[in-house]
Amino acid sequence: HHRKYHIDGLGKMTSQPRNQGCAQDAVEDEEGSLHKMPFKVAHSLALLSWHESWYASLTRAEKSLDAGLLPGGAEALKKRRDGHKKLVKEAREAWNLLCTPWASGPRGAKEGAEVAKAVQELARAAADHCAAMRIYKETAGKKLSQLQEDAQEPYKRFEGSRGLLKEKTGVLKRLLIESIEELVWAAGWHAANTVAENQDEPEEEEEEDGDDDDEAEDDEGDDDDEEDEEAPFGEDYPGSSDDSIEDMECLLDKLSDLFCEDTRWRGVRLDLSSLEPSKA
Repeated sequence: HHRKYHIDGLGKMTSQPRNQGCAQDAVEDEEGSLHKMPFKVAHSLALLSWHESWYASLTRAEKSLDAGLLPGGAEALKKRRDGHKKLVKEAREAWNLLCTPWASGPRGAKEGAEVAKAVQELARAAADHCAAMRIYKETAGKKLSQLQEDAQEPYKRFEGSRGLLKEKTGVLKRLLIESIEELVWAAGWHAANTVAENQDEPEEEEEEDGDDDDEAEDDEGDDDDEEDEEAPFGEDYPGSSDDSIEDMECLLDKLSDLFCEDTRWRGVRLDLSSLEPSKA
């Protein structure tokens, strides 16, 4: 199985970068920097990450997979993708309108706008990366690293946005930046894993009895590839996932971390009663 980031009681990813501890401890928060978001800003980020992630995963599924193997087929896939495309645009506009004035408080409008843009690009890069890590067409003779090659470029964008945010300690406190990163990361994996999990396996021709040993060797080779799926991205890689439910748990937990001052109250109310299927 794919290696996962694991969530402890606080919803923290425990397969954190191996060299992260000392470097982060050396970074001090600047006085006046923001440690929590207003709920409206946090909710806006959750919606932005959600729609960026679903749009990226459904777009990639449309291009890379046989739509006939997905629930509802090509027509349903296109309808959902188009729905999220519209909602992504709305979510980006809402994020900029809500985040920029809030983030401008400590250091002014210029740095506030830079933070809003960096977070938006972080969410988009995470969405594109996770989609490429999980949604691809199996090709005989190709290693997992080759199938996931498209994930390299968006991860570089993710690293760039993450580096910019870490320079903004005068605007956002370190723990808030970490919660933002973990929320967008969990959203990306949730959408990608959900699409991958809902793909029906293509029918395979029956193998002859003598092929059992070859299949066992192939399975062993697959295990070796899967163990190495994080290696191409270096020691700072936040961790991969293959569990969409765990991803959702992390997303909701990080959402409450963004705005909740009192850890005794960690509920999140999401009104889904009026949403159409294409907007889910």
